[in-house]
Amino acid sequence: MKKILILFLCFTLFSNIFVYSQECIYGFLAIPTGNFGNNSGEGAGYAKMGFGLSAEYTKALGASGIGWATSLTIILNSHDESGLEKFLVEDLGIPDDGNISTKSTMNFPILTGIKYQTDILNYLEIFGVFQVGLNFIKPGNRGVEVGGETWEIEYDFYTSFGFSAGGGLILNERFSVGFRYFGLGEPELESSITDPDDNFWTEKIDQKLGVIAITLGVNF
Repeated sequence: MKKILILFLCFTLFSNIFVYSQECIYGFLAIPTGNFGNNSGEGAGYAKMGFGLSAEYTKALGASGIGWATSLTIILNSHDESGLEKFLVEDLGIPDDGNISTKSTMNFPILTGIKYQTDILNYLEIFGVFQVGLNFIKPGNRGVEVGGETWEIEYDFYTSFGFSAGGGLILNERFSVGFRYFGLGEPELESSITDPDDNFWTEKIDQKLGVIAITLGVNF
């Protein structure tokens, strides 16, 4: 099923690049929701507010204001080290006087779907969009150093089904402001943990990924 969806996304992406009615690049604040944004409890992701960037291509479907929109997006969220430290100490038994280093979690949703756009004033348009597709996740690796000894926690890439829904305003056919909700699935994430004695084990969690995006963009 995922292979079929990937082929479909590739087809719609390249068809929109060469035959399109509008291109948009927008940046946004990324507010984590669900387990992803929790600092405690099962499946907590310890994510803080981050940022994202998206490129979207829309092909008009007739003159009705309806279009087919395909987007490539990257979302970066750093982590709350205080909540993460509590997890490392209480759940993994790592000493609490260590220096924590962590990389941001990256989400790469590739989505395609319907977009509707219409004038409400001569210089102002309103739009709404709903898309589905695949999300590629790279949780941030973590490390803890205590007295010259290091614990390492590493993750691979994972995939999940996702969607986005939102809307906004377009000023003078050029600048846009809006919001989107990215529901990025609930993948099973497996961490590989290595202690200073090179003992190795894994931990698995199901983590519900969600991001609220406040967007600001430019249309071409």
